Amino acid sequence: MFEVEGGSYTDYRIPAMVVSPAGEIFVAYECRTDSSDWAKIDLRVLKSTDGGDHFNQILLLSGDGHTLNNPVLIAKDDTVHFLYCRDYARVFHLQSDDGGAHWREAHELTALFADLDHTVVATGPGHGAITPDGVMVVPVWFAHNPDDPKAHKPSFLTTIYSADGGDTWKRGEVLQHDDLIDANETAIGLTTDGSVLLSIRNRLLEGHLRYWAKSPNGYGAWQYLGRDERFIDPRCMGSLCNGGGRLFFSNCESAEDRINLTVKVSADDFKTFTRIPVSASAGYSEVAYRDGTLYVLYETSDRCGEERKNHRLHWKKIPMGSPSISAVDKKRRETCV
Repeated sequence: MFEVEGGSYTDYRIPAMVVSPAGEIFVAYECRTDSSDWAKIDLRVLKSTDGGDHFNQILLLSGDGHTLNNPVLIAKDDTVHFLYCRDYARVFHLQSDDGGAHWREAHELTALFADLDHTVVATGPGHGAITPDGVMVVPVWFAHNPDDPKAHKPSFLTTIYSADGGDTWKRGEVLQHDDLIDANETAIGLTTDGSVLLSIRNRLLEGHLRYWAKSPNGYGAWQYLGRDERFIDPRCMGSLCNGGGRLFFSNCESAEDRINLTVKVSADDFKTFTRIPVSASAGYSEVAYRDGTLYVLYETSDRCGEERKNHRLHWKKIPMGSPSISAVDKKRRETCV
């Protein structure tokens, strides 16, 4: 379903997904010529109008020998927004006002970061969030390493946002804290009070855990929430979404390897939650929710020594019951500051 027939691709990675208000499902991902982050990479966008039973390609962006990376999708009103990077150096925004049949000319956003010292820039990946007042927010992370310009560390995090439907974008505040070590790929969602919540991949030395932060608007007044020992992570992308009065967080629930893909479901902003096992073999993952169904798009790969190769993407639909859940983990989050 997610492979490109007749292409020269070996790996399909970095899932992005969103469900439009009309119920159309959009997915995007990287098509790589080898497993490297710096391979020749194209980007593909698919659409389903029947709840994920069938998908059709609506966009294939060719890198023309370059690296196109880190897709991000947002569906707002009748418009689909698609953000991505080129060579981990330039950021672009595309949008379609007719469900992906036609796309406006790409709008470059790289100038938003001119005042930040960096050698790598990357959006998301995954999806953005839309605040209760209609502002679109997308996490963006940076690495600054002049000695190794392709390195993804040391790294730091901010967001970009648009309050006018994608016509203009601004950069938010850099999220800073002494305890926030090498923040990079970040999942975004909304809490029950409409605040923007971030779950952040990092290179924490003391343990493989997620960082958390929130903001009333998604671009400033950040509150650093620390680490949560219930959210172990093997330094891998996770995903966060909200719907039906609940928050959903997916990641590889392991401190050592990319295995045991699990979705945590909470009706109280993760004070308590239940777990849904998805797949023993796993990697990056993306979740979306609509009308009682949780959609999960995730990677698997073959292990070749220390390398992971032959990445493939898999799709699951999980029926969800009542928003009133019986939590199995009642321990409150411990905020470390």
